[in-house]
Amino acid sequence: QHKVGRLCKRLRNSLHCLAVFCCCHRGLVTLGQGQKGARRRCGCSIVIHPDNNMLLLWKLVGACFAIYLAFSIPYCLAFDACRSSIARGIDDTIDVYFMCDVVLNMITGFKDVESGETIMSLPYIIREYA
Repeated sequence: QHKVGRLCKRLRNSLHCLAVFCCCHRGLVTLGQGQKGARRRCGCSIVIHPDNNMLLLWKLVGACFAIYLAFSIPYCLAFDACRSSIARGIDDTIDVYFMCDVVLNMITGFKDVESGETIMSLPYIIREYA
């Protein structure tokens, strides 16, 4: 149990460092100042603001992938035509995209319907997403 605790702590620290490196310096996250339960370390947070332009681009790519799948899945099932390595590579790429999208959604802030406030606290986001 002690090893598991250390491993979880290391993983959390590694993810935080990755978020600081990838997000803070590119302006993808906000600090979440003054919000209940918001944790700050090294002046940065892993939470992504819901109005972020890069997030919009990410969602547009996802919409294109969904349109592609809406046509390719019935075609492949009807004609058994998706056996090429290129088609498998595209499908695997799309699968990885959607797995990453699940994780990204769990660290993206949201707007509270009742108050209209943007929630940037990770525990509240996870609770809302779950």
